[in-house]
Formats: sequence, C-alpha cells, structure tokens
Amino acid sequence: MVICNRCKKDPAETETNEALKAQPWGIVIAPPAGSGLPERRYCFRCTIQLFDELCAMTLPLPPEPPPK
Repeated sequence: MVICNRCKKDPAETETNEALKAQPWGIVIAPPAGSGLPERRYCFRCTIQLFDELCAMTLPLPPEPPPK
C-alpha cells in the first residue's frame, strides 16, 4: 500500500473509477539517485489541486488603489 503524500490516502482503495485504480498516480516525483531525498507521489485529485494552485500563483495581482 502506497499513500498519497498530500491527502494521505491510498488512491487504489478509495477511488471508484476502475481506470484510476489501475494507474492511481497523477505525479510521481523521483529525485536523483543517491540524493537522499524521498520519492513523492500524488493521486490525480491532489495533482489537479496542485496544478490549480500553481496556476493561481501565476495570475497577476490586482492593482493597488491610488492613495488618497
């Protein structure tokens, strides 16, 4: 059993979609060998949330109101 690093759930057990049960991982981040960093896995739901947050960070900020 491997769990998602974000939602801490096993996507193969909690997913109702049979196709996603066969390939439950949206992103698997594997660091270079020998780096000592852990592998990170994200289910498709968390992958979409991470992508949405990344896109939201690239939106321009609203202009500041002029001083009075």
